[in-house]
Amino acid sequence: FFFKAHAMMDDSFKIPKKRSSKKRSIDDSASGEAGPASSASSGSAGTSSKPKKAKKTKKSKAATNKSYSASSAGPPSSAADVSKLLHWLSRDRLENLITTSVTNRSALAESDLKNALPPDAKWRFSSASSPGIIKSKKASDDGPVKAGKERVNTGLFDGLDTVIMTSILQHLNVKERYLCCTAVAKSWRGFKTTIPGLFVDLSDESFQRKEVVIGYAGDYTKTENMTAAQVLALLEWVPDLSAVTALRISTRDSCNPNTCKAIIKKLLAAKKKAKKSMDLEKLVLQGPKIYASVLAEAVKGSIGPALTSLALLETKHTKQTKLAEGGVVDLLRTCRNLQELVMPQALVVEHSTIRAHLSALSEARSGATTLLRVLDMNHRGSSTWGADRLRFSEVADIGKFAPELEVLNLAMATGIPASSATESIPTPATFLSKPMTELPRLKEFGVEAIVKRHIWQAAPRYATTSTVNRFLSWLLAGMPQVESFNFGHGETNMSQKEQKVYKFPTLPGIGGGDDDMSLFWPSTLKKLSLDALLLEKDAFKSVHMPALETFLLKGCGPHMGDIVQGMTANHQNLQVGICRITGGTGQTEYHKRNKAIHGVCLTKMELPHLFDPSRRQMVYVALGDEAGDDSELKLEVQR
Repeated sequence: FFFKAHAMMDDSFKIPKKRSSKKRSIDDSASGEAGPASSASSGSAGTSSKPKKAKKTKKSKAATNKSYSASSAGPPSSAADVSKLLHWLSRDRLENLITTSVTNRSALAESDLKNALPPDAKWRFSSASSPGIIKSKKASDDGPVKAGKERVNTGLFDGLDTVIMTSILQHLNVKERYLCCTAVAKSWRGFKTTIPGLFVDLSDESFQRKEVVIGYAGDYTKTENMTAAQVLALLEWVPDLSAVTALRISTRDSCNPNTCKAIIKKLLAAKKKAKKSMDLEKLVLQGPKIYASVLAEAVKGSIGPALTSLALLETKHTKQTKLAEGGVVDLLRTCRNLQELVMPQALVVEHSTIRAHLSALSEARSGATTLLRVLDMNHRGSSTWGADRLRFSEVADIGKFAPELEVLNLAMATGIPASSATESIPTPATFLSKPMTELPRLKEFGVEAIVKRHIWQAAPRYATTSTVNRFLSWLLAGMPQVESFNFGHGETNMSQKEQKVYKFPTLPGIGGGDDDMSLFWPSTLKKLSLDALLLEKDAFKSVHMPALETFLLKGCGPHMGDIVQGMTANHQNLQVGICRITGGTGQTEYHKRNKAIHGVCLTKMELPHLFDPSRRQMVYVALGDEAGDDSELKLEVQR
């Protein structure tokens, strides 16, 4: 693909041969300084076979050097210079350039390559008005920074040029940049116009209000979104709205969906006024007021073709929002360059399938495989409903549509159809007979549970150890290069009234010392996390994972401490940690009843550590230091 791209661009960048600048400057200087002497010599030129050349003076040499510098700054004439531009262009951008060139039957120009550069790489190249592509590096660039006239009255920052000042401010989030331009000093207010690119990415969650709630269930972090009206006010303040490439539209229950549509309309109007095509690369739609009409407005505004990341967080699909009636699929049919998709699994499964969503992305690419790299259906900001189970038979086909997938996170996966809520887990042979389509580039995988969390007027049914082994073997066979693997069996909650009638079943385990039940963990694993299982002491006997950096067991029975201590023999570079939570909803039902520890870890990270910062009470400390003080760590998370 890249060889073809180079060949096409070599043809389009051919420049006609011109007269040498050196020869032109010498002739011009000779004719301009000849005077009477030159006329005399020209008179005798008829009898002489070779005319005399005028003697070079200092003025002619200066003109020659000037012509040399002008010619050296001209446009590139070799593929080597063009390849420096191609190095900063992603595959999807090159694909769009070539597709547009073939469709319009026009050759690619230098300006097309520059306009396709990402915002963080454009500063490396000169503007379209200047003659050269690559910015020339002067000898003085390596010296100390000298105070210039770029800014005054900004304190010690007067001595920094725009490039360095931009690099400093880009390390801040959007809210901090906003405060720098509004609340630090009057001289800093001009940064929003004098420093380009500060407010191009408006997709982070820095404007959310975070509060630590302390209750009977333990400490947890509560977030409150911005309102759609506040997002609209921020867009009105942004100096150049047409340059925005990433946007987050967050809502609350009190918001009006029409305000969300007004945000999209305002962005479209700014792009149209600046005579720019819609180049929004990232869109985050968050909150309960994201209706299907908002997605329809995005489709109408042609936002989809340029999107590389789409996230639907904390959304609800009710009769009022109508999200599950095809609004998401309609938007995906226009997203031909999408590489990251984050959405609630329940929104996928309730009235459609994961195959339908991936087929929509493939349809946007005329039937070709998608560019999807991240598929997250278990995001921490995603809501879940009762019927959010994804069947493993659907997981088996993901590799057919997204062979480049690197991250896959699922909320719940099982072989039970969504219509049969009380049916027991069927034999794995009935739905695992077909092997999983291999995902050769998958680095991170996670499934939170394989059983329902809630069940009414019926006894909960758990999987057997044999079934869990079949699940794990089937999954690991389809991801040979996985580096992070998270698997949880899950537990079913019952009310106190139901607990008097029904009993909790025993949690399953995984294969251990028995050869028929043993599992083969990939040697590439760096992080392994298991949750809600009943493991025996020999479950990981003689298991060696050379790349292992973190090993987590949460709610896996009374032998967790023995398991991780036994693994230290093969992993001497890791230390054992223990989670000293004593109560709350963070514990599993099994450990609430048996008063066992919540979890243990084997890690190379410095302890104490929070593997889940949103749950402040789940602190892992070094073994033997359970009574240690972790107040500083909790205070850091609270900040």
